Amino acid sequence: MRMFQAALDGRGEVIATDADPLSAAFCLADRSFVAPPIAHETYLDWVVELCRANDVGLALSLFEADTRRLESVRRTLEQAGCRLIGAPPEIIDQTEDKVRTRDLADDIGVAYPGTWTLREVLEGAALPAGPFVVKQRGGRGSRGLAMAGSREEVTTLAQQSSEADNWIAQVRLVGEEFGLDVVNDLRSRYRGSYQRRKLRLESGEAQVAVSASEEVLLELAPRIAERTNHQGCLNVDLMLVDGAPTLLEVNARFGGDYAFSHAAGANLPALLVAWAIGEPIQEAWLHSRPGVTSLRTSSVLPLAAAPGSWKPGA
Repeated sequence: MRMFQAALDGRGEVIATDADPLSAAFCLADRSFVAPPIAHETYLDWVVELCRANDVGLALSLFEADTRRLESVRRTLEQAGCRLIGAPPEIIDQTEDKVRTRDLADDIGVAYPGTWTLREVLEGAALPAGPFVVKQRGGRGSRGLAMAGSREEVTTLAQQSSEADNWIAQVRLVGEEFGLDVVNDLRSRYRGSYQRRKLRLESGEAQVAVSASEEVLLELAPRIAERTNHQGCLNVDLMLVDGAPTLLEVNARFGGDYAFSHAAGANLPALLVAWAIGEPIQEAWLHSRPGVTSLRTSSVLPLAAAPGSWKPGA
């Protein structure tokens, strides 16, 4: 909220929507609206009407499932004067599936960890000795993640699972983990990238990171952009193993660790606002200064008045 408010610099408002009337975004937004759940049949019509009624010029979501649904009304939003930050639906679907992400990595020409569904394990897939990470095929963060030291442990977990098609085993890598933001403009043209080395992680999210400028990642970013054809930010998690990149995960949205690059001079919100209203950009917004270490912390914000709960028909 604060980053986009600073980018607008008084030239407009930042509107927050959430199905939860106690959303933290409501503490900071210029205006807030409680939305229908994204799976509700009225959700897309509600979004379109909100954008029309409030002259919204730029829309984005921080949630992949939401981004996927919004793509179905991209043209309608554009006819209402609203630019949508997103990606082709097939890319969103592919990046949400950690098995299909392997094919995306092949297309880009970057390594991907050995990956098998637990169903494939039960059917006798030839796994290496280990160790492994076992996690949900379409999970986010580290929810449900488990470590398995050997293929025998993976087999035991597979035998105990009631959803063998929806869980995977991946070879556990040893190396330095990086976050990479691949930046395209609103016409899906590659413009630059931000990267940071993750120094401390908790529940899959970076808590401490240092901005970086690894040549191998600078060379990889435009290849990713060409394949994904997204707008704005595509967040990529990678690991450098003996200096070579291995793709871990791709998120078709702002990543939770973009803030570390912002603290090092990057300014993606300013880029998006400038592109949306046709103003020139500043070259400095496309870069972050390497070597800036930042720490994530928490704060308490007053919620003066919750907008109230959404009700069907509202």
